[in-house]
Amino acid sequence: MKNKIFIFSIFFLTLTGCEYNTWNQENRDAFMEGCLEEGGEEYREYCECSLKEIMVEYLPLDLPFISDEEFEKFAASCNQYF
Repeated sequence: MKNKIFIFSIFFLTLTGCEYNTWNQENRDAFMEGCLEEGGEEYREYCECSLKEIMVEYLPLDLPFISDEEFEKFAASCNQYF
């Protein structure tokens, strides 16, 4: 489930962030929208935590190239929200 959340989040980021490779409000909103669309409102804290973790190390257009292992690292950082 967590991997699907990130995949949908990446999809929304590529739609909105092609010319904006910064974590502006539009890209943060797109990430959250994709994450919540897949996981539902009960995943909000998890999605917010994941976004904060990802923003520290990656730019929006880096996300399609992050390995599953890297995503698992972020997911593990936010497991307390499940």
